[in-house]
Amino acid sequence: MSSSESNEQVARVDGMSIAILMDIETEEYVDFVFLADVWAMDPRYRSRWMVIGQHRGLLRVAKVLMDVSLLRAMSGDNNDARFRKAAGKVLSEWRRLGTPPKATQYASG
Repeated sequence: MSSSESNEQVARVDGMSIAILMDIETEEYVDFVFLADVWAMDPRYRSRWMVIGQHRGLLRVAKVLMDVSLLRAMSGDNNDARFRKAAGKVLSEWRRLGTPPKATQYASG
């Protein structure tokens, strides 16, 4: 087993459930923290996983242009997939509500 295969089996960052919380709102922008659980094999069972932590990222939405920028990448989100999912969810909720969401969640599956 290669080291990359071993690392993938040791811990995985959830990509199917991402919590999104408003952090700071100014006249120009809104910052959101997005969070994903980190899963690893439960040592007590052969095929069961358990949550061992949480990784966070930070994104900003400019109010006028609705531009989204990544301020702090989420550890383990090497291809920015979780950032893109969180950004898309924030924008869709904002458009639906007419105001920035205080809290929301991306969920799939």
